[in-house]
Amino acid sequence: MPNLINNLKAIMNPATLFFNWLNLIILSLMIGIFGCATTKKEKISADKLLIIANSDIKKKRYEKAQKNFERLLEDYPDSIYKIDALMGLADSIYKQKMYEEARFQYQKFTELYPMHSDVDKAHFNMGTCSFKEIESLDRDQTNTDMALEKFEKIISDYPNSLYYKEAVENIKFCKKRLAENLLYIGRFYFRIGAYQATINRMQDLLSKYPDQGFGDQAIYYLGESYIREGNLEKAKESFQILISDYPKSKYVSYAKKIVTINN
Repeated sequence: MPNLINNLKAIMNPATLFFNWLNLIILSLMIGIFGCATTKKEKISADKLLIIANSDIKKKRYEKAQKNFERLLEDYPDSIYKIDALMGLADSIYKQKMYEEARFQYQKFTELYPMHSDVDKAHFNMGTCSFKEIESLDRDQTNTDMALEKFEKIISDYPNSLYYKEAVENIKFCKKRLAENLLYIGRFYFRIGAYQATINRMQDLLSKYPDQGFGDQAIYYLGESYIREGNLEKAKESFQILISDYPKSKYVSYAKKIVTINN
């Protein structure tokens, strides 16, 4: 009982009451300040957000631009500036070299606005995203195939596009890389004695990329693979084509010997 009385006296002490009251006021103020900071967000109009985001792009503040474009799309999903924001978002992500995500955003644009005047840009930039991630000739060429598809779409569907000439140049690179890859794989199969696999790769190279400068090599490995498989007739046909179509090739002297022996 005495302890209870002492505790009540301590609680009712004026100094203690003042200190507790002061703490409550400070706590209330802090809750109010931080509550406002976390729950309230300055309302910015759609057109102003677009201006800010485009300014960020010009100043190379690409991450800030991305956030502002995302905010515009989130706060104003039906805005007349939605088209510009979607393209700006894709561009800002592309500038950050996040090519897979940028490709996704450009794809979204082409699906939502297939007739828009900037749709060729979206297709071209999708191709460029893949183009930037092309592997070396001895690696998987999925990105090369994806890039080639988009650049060829520019050529076929948008002949007046500003991106036409660059698409043509990029197509040349893609085709050469794909041809190099087939030759590399075919030669690998030849070295390990997988001659049918070599034949398949060289035939693909000749049918898909006949003008990439690897025709004589492809026919040489084709003929050699037929010899290793015992198909001398097919080998002779291959070497005759090599002699007639590539008379200056370093493989011609060998091809002539094979053709002469089998006559």
